[in-house]
Amino acid sequence: MKNKNMIIVSICIAVFVCFISIFLIFFESKIMPFEFININNLWEIRVTKTPNNTCYEIPKYSGRDDFAALIKNFSAERKTDKSDIDRKKIADVRITEKQIPAIHLEIYKDGIVLGNVAYKADENSLKEIIGFIENLNAENSILMVEYPPELKVTSGGKTVNAPQGTSSWSYGNMITNSDSSHPLMWENFMDKLITDTNEAELVFPIEPKNVKVVCFSDKYMGVYPDEISDDYSYESITNEVEINGNKIILKSDSYVYEVTASFSGNGWGGTVHYGFYAEAP
Repeated sequence: MKNKNMIIVSICIAVFVCFISIFLIFFESKIMPFEFININNLWEIRVTKTPNNTCYEIPKYSGRDDFAALIKNFSAERKTDKSDIDRKKIADVRITEKQIPAIHLEIYKDGIVLGNVAYKADENSLKEIIGFIENLNAENSILMVEYPPELKVTSGGKTVNAPQGTSSWSYGNMITNSDSSHPLMWENFMDKLITDTNEAELVFPIEPKNVKVVCFSDKYMGVYPDEISDDYSYESITNEVEINGNKIILKSDSYVYEVTASFSGNGWGGTVHYGFYAEAP
């Protein structure tokens, strides 16, 4: 009889443990970490999409409250370690309520990170958020470009970053001017693009209003234009580069290229100089 009672007690304990485990799993699957967001108190939502780091401000008429509602109703399976989140970042989001510090979120392929806390997402919940972000563009939101855009150059399946030089940039009420040396002085800052074709594409995250490209033989590398010998003038060593849209024709042999691009948008814009080094057949 005693053994029978012990068996019954053991079964009851096992059932209770299973019930608690199921309850905890269910509870964890219903984590809603952003319930505190007050949609009626919103001031601003900005989304910076990766990998091009294009930033959009979502106006109220364009679905600002709808996006905030998606975040507010976001459901997570559980809290987790950052290493358990797929590191393919979709966007950074900043949500600002009136008179309250901004909330900064990182949106990943399968989760959201708030500060140092990561949440493994409910698939359907996150899918709606990512879909909204992917559909953001300059027509349904306000493109915000706080800093001069980056430039990548691709040719023959290869890509290099083009460092920025002198620039003049305005954003809101701020104007920033930056001076630098000429690209001929940047040998230690440029990766050489070695390609088997004479065509290259200038890849900007934001389409420029105007682009001009010139190039210089790399035999002048390290020679500042103001210090060119009496045998040459700056104009005489400057070569115009054929450009069609954002595609250019590279000169045969090794050349240093200077790209001058101008941008203009709603409350932002300016002119930026870039440089890259290429060897073409």
